[in-house]
Amino acid sequence: TGPSLQTSDETFHIYHTIDGGAHWQEQWNGQGAQFGWPDNPRIFAFSGQMTVAWVDGHLLKQSKDRSIWKAMKLPIAGTPVEADFVSSSMGWAVVQQQSTSSASQAPTSKLIVLQTTDGGIHWHVQLHTMPFQGGGTMLQFGSSTNGLLLYKDTDYMETVMYRTTNGGKTWIKSIPTELEGRVFA
Repeated sequence: TGPSLQTSDETFHIYHTIDGGAHWQEQWNGQGAQFGWPDNPRIFAFSGQMTVAWVDGHLLKQSKDRSIWKAMKLPIAGTPVEADFVSSSMGWAVVQQQSTSSASQAPTSKLIVLQTTDGGIHWHVQLHTMPFQGGGTMLQFGSSTNGLLLYKDTDYMETVMYRTTNGGKTWIKSIPTELEGRVFA
């Protein structure tokens, strides 16, 4: 009983069942070629409380009656590129903002990490990264306090890592050394 995420022909589908999987009903579908294929789709389900889906640039929340999915509204402009939830109330989203300073330069990006503590009703900014060229963003929280943000800076050919041990109140930036190994985001 619950949601399922499937992909076909670069379209994502979310299905729901109430009879242990004997019958499925489609509740949402959307194109998935916005950032490349695939973009690590995930469903965060919390025991009858709330369900959130991260699907290639779409951050969706299931209605209380579990019949429809609606896009969550984020308070800043940009493209959502990652999300992670550790409970029905606490989660993080990463928004990418791109800019080009001149016609001869490649676009640069900066990432903004947002946090919600009320299930996506309100969001607040926790981190702004320095501008970089590249992508391959990954966000992972193992608990409500410990999290990592990784991205690939192709201008310097390095992986950049931000780490928090206090739920995102502070983030420490580091570049993994050769001895530590390269992390691919």
